[in-house]
Amino acid sequence: VRLDRDGLSVRRLEPDGRSQSWHFEPYWVRVCLEPASCHDRRLVLRSHGRQVVIGAFLTQAERVELAHALEAALQEHRAALPSAVPEP
Repeated sequence: VRLDRDGLSVRRLEPDGRSQSWHFEPYWVRVCLEPASCHDRRLVLRSHGRQVVIGAFLTQAERVELAHALEAALQEHRAALPSAVPEP
């Protein structure tokens, strides 16, 4: 997972060497913790009808920590973006 001026990128590397990549606009992406079972939640990134589950290999506590860290980083990134509306 990487957040930079080009956006939020996620790259998944499979054990067989195959990889998948997703790119999200930081302003629109939402970080969601969804119930996967009665004692577990999955971490999902969503934007414009697309979604990707991340951190499935993490413990529940690590997924919650990652969700909070991603949300904080996205809020900081959004706050640093120039305003689309000019100041009067």
